[in-house]
Amino acid sequence: MTALANGTYFISSILGGGDRFYLGFSSGVTREALVLNSFTGLESHQWDIEPSESIPNVYTFRNRRYQTYATVNPPVQSSAGIVAATDPRNWYITSAESGYVIGTDQSASLVWNVYEGSEEDNTAIILWPFQRTANEFWKISPVQGTPSSTSSSSSSSSSTTSSTSAPSSTCSCPAKEGMDLGDKIGLGVGLGVGIPTLLVAIVALFKDSPLAKLVKGNFSGEKPGYNKI
Repeated sequence: MTALANGTYFISSILGGGDRFYLGFSSGVTREALVLNSFTGLESHQWDIEPSESIPNVYTFRNRRYQTYATVNPPVQSSAGIVAATDPRNWYITSAESGYVIGTDQSASLVWNVYEGSEEDNTAIILWPFQRTANEFWKISPVQGTPSSTSSSSSSSSSTTSSTSAPSSTCSCPAKEGMDLGDKIGLGVGLGVGIPTLLVAIVALFKDSPLAKLVKGNFSGEKPGYNKI
């Protein structure tokens, strides 16, 4: 078989299609039973698998969340449960046509077995003589190869943040028809200066005319039509 590299993996039973039930511990308590549960993708279903440096096809299994190892509840015999421990134990992995077989020795005399082949959550894993039944075969997949229905993409999509700028204090609005305030003020000043100047000129030029007398009377405070005596 092709040796598994040192890394983090999911281990799933081929029961239920191979992507339904995964191995994990329910807590970090030692002697906690290794059980099969529906896939969550959490670290309790992830395993750091480390190959032996000296013995081919031998590995240790450490739960990534609880940092406890898969071992066997002594004595090592048929129907003994697989449990959590703080110390590692060596397990043999053998490749078969239906998946991997995990057992106590190279001959697979006792292997990991889903108790009674149950497809229920929290089913215990036990040792059992190899019978080539479906509940003895496992899929071992790198964590980055998680089932597509539950995997979360690690690639981040770039998003453009649109910012709303404050309205400009300088309005570039189209000019309204008519005079603006400055034009009106200029016109008012022009009228205020020009009209009295014009009237004074009239009085000076036509001082004896009725119009000049009328204007002179208005500026002197007299009512129109009344002459000073």
